[in-house]
Amino acid sequence: MPAFRYQQGYVVEYSEADMAGTSYLDGDDNYGSQLEIYRRSWQEPEDVGLSDSLYGQLEN
Repeated sequence: MPAFRYQQGYVVEYSEADMAGTSYLDGDDNYGSQLEIYRRSWQEPEDVGLSDSLYGQLEN
C-alpha cells in the first residue's frame, strides 16, 4: 500500500479506512503530478463474505 488506479477520469489511492473519502493534491513532495488524488479504503474479499476459488474468481 498505497495502490493507485485510474478510473473514469479520477486517480484513486487505496489507503487506510480512516482516510477514505478524502483527497489531496499530488505535489512535489510526492510524485509531482499536480493531480487531485481521491482516497478509498480497501476491503479484503474475506471481509465481505467472499473466498478465493481455484480459477481466480471469487465465490460466496
